Amino acid sequence: MIYIVQGVLYRIFYTHYIFFSSIYIAHHRINCSSLAASRLEWNKIATFKAIVTYKEPKIIQTTIGSKIKKYRLINSISQRELAKLIKISKSNMYLYEHNKLYPRLDLLNKMAEIFNIDVKQLMDDYLLFIYNPNYKRFFIELEHKIKDVKNTLGIKQLKYSRWKNGMEISKKSYIHLRNKLLKLKIYDIKKYVIY
Repeated sequence: MIYIVQGVLYRIFYTHYIFFSSIYIAHHRINCSSLAASRLEWNKIATFKAIVTYKEPKIIQTTIGSKIKKYRLINSISQRELAKLIKISKSNMYLYEHNKLYPRLDLLNKMAEIFNIDVKQLMDDYLLFIYNPNYKRFFIELEHKIKDVKNTLGIKQLKYSRWKNGMEISKKSYIHLRNKLLKLKIYDIKKYVIY
């Protein structure tokens, strides 16, 4: 009888250990050897109890996606729930959080309202620039400062004219323009980023 009880207790302990270890490993995608060494500590007094300490990963909050994810997690909202609240598909929400797609301004406003924050807190410098009310004026003033846009900045005149008339600049072109202006030290682009 004693051996049966010990065997049952052993199976229960072993089953729970394997079950919780496999969940932990699958969730954190780490191998078994580093599991024992880094994050799993055994309580020496209670042999059947494992104390797992989990360190919260730091989310770098420089991209729109990381900012959306941060505020979504702070407000305990799932991707699916947030997508439903702002009336988009879950796949688009995934693309926003993984910086594969830029959200429109109306969607950013809805998210900011849900998170109870200012919409600028969700934007990166590119979106702050293109949604700035002085967007067109920036290109007009820059053209007055730099007469030969094509040779100085390496931008075709037709493309520059479109931006001057309000066409949205691509992120790649924005980064090129920003870096060129910062290198030349001709124009303070930062005053057009924050509005």
